[in-house]
Amino acid sequence: MGAASVPSASAARVVMLLPSSVSAGEQLGLASAAAALALAQAQSAAQAPPVAVWLLTAGVQVAFGSAPASGPAHGGSWGVARSARTEALVPLLCADVPATLSTTGMVGLVLSASEPEVVARGRGLLVPRLTPQQSTGASSGSDGPCSSESHAVTGGTSGIGLLTARWLAQRGVGEVVLASRRGAVAADAGREWEQLAASGASVRPVECDASEVSGVRRLMALVRRGSPPLRGVWHAAGVLADGLLPKQDALMLSRVYAPKADGACVLHVSSAAEGLRASVLFSSVAALLGGAGQANYAAASACLDALAPCRRGRGMSGVSVQWGAWAEIGMAARGAAGARMSAIESSSGIGRIGLSHGLSALQLAAQPNGASVLGVVRIVWSRMLGDGSAVPSFLSAFAPSASLVSAAESVPSAAVVARSVCALSLEAVVELVRRTAGSAVDAD
Repeated sequence: MGAASVPSASAARVVMLLPSSVSAGEQLGLASAAAALALAQAQSAAQAPPVAVWLLTAGVQVAFGSAPASGPAHGGSWGVARSARTEALVPLLCADVPATLSTTGMVGLVLSASEPEVVARGRGLLVPRLTPQQSTGASSGSDGPCSSESHAVTGGTSGIGLLTARWLAQRGVGEVVLASRRGAVAADAGREWEQLAASGASVRPVECDASEVSGVRRLMALVRRGSPPLRGVWHAAGVLADGLLPKQDALMLSRVYAPKADGACVLHVSSAAEGLRASVLFSSVAALLGGAGQANYAAASACLDALAPCRRGRGMSGVSVQWGAWAEIGMAARGAAGARMSAIESSSGIGRIGLSHGLSALQLAAQPNGASVLGVVRIVWSRMLGDGSAVPSFLSAFAPSASLVSAAESVPSAAVVARSVCALSLEAVVELVRRTAGSAVDAD
């Protein structure tokens, strides 16, 4: 697995300051994700070694012992950056600072970073590390679902959404509401539907576009009128619009954002008064490891990864599951995506999730005290990281010892870099966004 190296000490770094709020009516942080995409494309197309760009967000990420996240609005820029570093090896770097502090006062601290992603808290920098997650045991009967409650599953009439609905019904949920744009079970989902219908649970397919506020409000009203109390929302809706970095544009980004990121935000607001015991967001491993050809999907999924801990910090349930590709169901099991997965599976070490492992992961996601962001992917680490290339520090816990390198060897010192820093606001790069990503995107 390759990793983008941070440029030599002679290269300048540009810091882009991202506001911590989203204007009314705007898609969830779409402008900042489009700005990140435009910058990544400019870096990738540069003839000379690209300038390192720090994307500075405020209160998006959660760190141990720190204040809760203020909101997920600009989480998508982190997903774009991860995909850009994976696909094009461009030095698009990410830092998150407290929302209550002046971001300009944190620039010097961020520039001392020796890794591509940092969270600045207090006077120090925290860095992400991937660690194994162990189950804390099956939920007790009092914690599990029961026949006196209902659960809604968006994207619930096909693929992983329908499988989730069957799993919920078999665990005793009284009613499962299957929400989708067409409101009908997919033609190729006959077996899953038969098993769900035979479970004894009440099952209601309903038409609902999760990206539209009015559609979600109708869904909530429908559940309140004729269902047991709503106690779980499982957000599995999503679409793909894959394309390599130079081919991505604002339209592709918006198309993927609508059901995934915007849908999650609308559900979050619309169900706030329901007292949910389960709010599970279906993210993607693209947001975890970066997905070549999926910068837009990684961005939308990263918004979900930011929303789940934000909900936790406000005393609500929330977990984001970064799914890898499934072997038999889901978008990555069919069409061009399935063909691509088959081509890379044997060589990359990243495989597809089997049914039994996927159901076990659902059980883990349902545990109320588990991780707020959970990655589920089948990886042969020795194959993925054992090719002799430098291993990202983020994955150091899984790396062969010979592959580990000190990140500091390839990172310029803050003293040298600070002399060539240029701090820009989001407004200052709007024109770049419009030229590169399309005029359809406005600044937040």
